Amino acid sequence: MRANAVARFAPADGTTGSASSGQRPEDRSFSSRQIRWPLSASTANWWSRPGADSGQRLPNGSGDMVVVNDPQTTRQAAQVSPVSTKFQFTTDTSTLCVFDLEALRHRFEEDADWWVHPPSVQLSELNAANAAFIDLGVDGSYSGTLEEVVIPSPSLVLVLSCPSGSVFIGAAEEITAEGMEPDCSRGGLLLRIQPGTYQLSIARPGARALVMSLSLSQARPGNCFTAPLRLAESAA
Repeated sequence: MRANAVARFAPADGTTGSASSGQRPEDRSFSSRQIRWPLSASTANWWSRPGADSGQRLPNGSGDMVVVNDPQTTRQAAQVSPVSTKFQFTTDTSTLCVFDLEALRHRFEEDADWWVHPPSVQLSELNAANAAFIDLGVDGSYSGTLEEVVIPSPSLVLVLSCPSGSVFIGAAEEITAEGMEPDCSRGGLLLRIQPGTYQLSIARPGARALVMSLSLSQARPGNCFTAPLRLAESAA
């Protein structure tokens, strides 16, 4: 049974511990975490101060991220660049999933495989902009980079509805189902972003590498795909 997410601060040098004061590293990587991250120019300098009331937003031009170790209690700052966020995840269904937790709340009591059979169910949620299911073709571990700016020449572009701003990116095995929601047990990210409609852009520059961006969009929530999505490795 999946428990509530408890994110671990895992710097790229392999050490672990809480994210606290100290020298700003050049790069930090997280295998599974929850963060508050601005994804548009209008929100790029606004953060929740660690330890402050969760509803308080204060300007901060330093580029500090907020890592949520426990969404019900503490928030700790990880001094990392807001330009890009690196993560990893492992899937045994060869499928990447991206969705806002509120957008799939109606699936909370469904069977764990509700999105697999029939394929039309997956397609209906995709076209309703409730979730993106992306077939990667091969099981195993993948590295991902979430960019703050829209990535150039994406292989896939779609609209994603984010009514709560709590967004999961990771293995489809963690889809909302059976009374549980994602806890990053297979890696991935749990983001806190501004609620709204977003454009999700994804590219696959390598067999095990993904690059994506989420940007606020004025488009109406919805997509018009006629078949489930599959992402092939980009041509060199």
